[in-house]
Amino acid sequence: MQLIALMITLAASSAAASPVTRQATNPTVPCSAGTFEMKPWIVSEYGEYRDDKVKPTNVGFSVQEPGLDETIRCSQINVAEGVEYTCSPILTSSPTATYSYSNGFKDISFSIHWDAGTVCEGSAAITANGTATIPEMSCQKTNRGDGDFCGNIEFEVPVTVITGVA
Repeated sequence: MQLIALMITLAASSAAASPVTRQATNPTVPCSAGTFEMKPWIVSEYGEYRDDKVKPTNVGFSVQEPGLDETIRCSQINVAEGVEYTCSPILTSSPTATYSYSNGFKDISFSIHWDAGTVCEGSAAITANGTATIPEMSCQKTNRGDGDFCGNIEFEVPVTVITGVA
C-alpha cells in the first residue's frame, strides 16, 4: 500500500520530467567473505522514498568481472535488514551486474557498476553507491483510478561488496 501511495503522490509527474538524484546512505554490512547488501531507493523530483519491504524479484544474478572468463554467481539470502547476497567466486575488482526488479506494477531491469572503494575492517572491500536510471516508464493506472503515473524514476541502490575474509 505504501508503494501505491507513492505512485499516487507522483501521479502529476510527466514522462519528460528529470529526476533529482539524492545520495542514499550506504548500509552497514558486516565484514564477511563475498557478501553484499542492497536496498532499493526510489528518487524523483517530488522527493525521496524508501521501501525496505520491496525486494528484488530474482533469487540470484550473475556478474561478469572484467578480465575474467568466469561468471560470478550470487544467490540471495534474506536477512532482517534488507537482502544479502553471497557470491562465488569472491569479487575482486569492479564488476557490472544486471538486476531484475519489480516496483509493484511492472518488472524493470537495470545495471549497476561498482568502483573500487574503502577497506572493511578485517577484509578488503569494494564499496560504492551504484545509481541506475529508468529513463521512461509506461503509464500505469493507480488502483484508485485517479490518474496515470508516467514519470521518470531513479533507483539509487547502495551497494557494499566484500572481497576478502574477515
